[in-house]
Amino acid sequence: MNFPDYNLHRRYHADDCLNNTLGNLDVRMVEIGYTPKATPWLVLGKNSDPWFRLYYMTETSAYLLLQDKRVEIKPGRLYLIPPRLPFQYVLSSLAAHVWLHFFSDTLQQALPSEIFSVPFNKMELLQRVMANAVIGAPDTTESTVEVNLLCRMLLNEFFLCPEFLVHTQTLGIPMPLCRVAEYIRQNCDAKISIQELAALARMTQVQFTRQFAKYYHQSPKEYCFNARIDHAKTLLMQTELSTKEIAERCGFSDCYHFYHQFKKSVAMTPSEYRECNKVRH
Repeated sequence: MNFPDYNLHRRYHADDCLNNTLGNLDVRMVEIGYTPKATPWLVLGKNSDPWFRLYYMTETSAYLLLQDKRVEIKPGRLYLIPPRLPFQYVLSSLAAHVWLHFFSDTLQQALPSEIFSVPFNKMELLQRVMANAVIGAPDTTESTVEVNLLCRMLLNEFFLCPEFLVHTQTLGIPMPLCRVAEYIRQNCDAKISIQELAALARMTQVQFTRQFAKYYHQSPKEYCFNARIDHAKTLLMQTELSTKEIAERCGFSDCYHFYHQFKKSVAMTPSEYRECNKVRH
């Protein structure tokens, strides 16, 4: 590559709030795949799957039921479905689609709970997604970086759309609180006190509890519990660990306590949840 012999310089005057949201966008991948024929799938309860979904229909439309509302998911558009949104596939619409499941605290904070879609025609990007959706392929550093990048590239399509930005509340979560949330997720098997979390955030316990509830819309105690349940869902879906092992890894005192709390939260037993999630889409 030949470099020019003159200076190049651009001072970037981006919207500060949007720039902050994009710069702090966290993506933690759960799954990536292609489903040629989806089986009927029902998401139950107020605490449904905690991850975002990206959908692209490859051939024909599908239809989702959101309470009493029927939503068409059609080819030519990319769809972003928020976490904890109960929905059901219409039984007659078993359409082929590419999908990605991922976590993002930043997006969950910035977006209201509704489905968004944008025009999409970058088939080479979808081909890269499908190339990384090989069943049984080993997880490597390279594949992790690639899949994370693909998810960010797909999300970028939404941030390029003015209509999407109108609905985006670009309220950045303070970094100390982000560190606390990450610490909670990484230590699901441990007993964590409010005092410990407040010290990590370098706040008093009262200040920390108020700030955390302001940005995450739940108390630190509720966030810890939900993080354990979310981690249990991921382990049930992605591993063959026993219920006892999952209870230990998620910080529950015993298998019975885990079983009771999981069923109370998810409206199904751990075994039922694992069975329902054998085929993802």
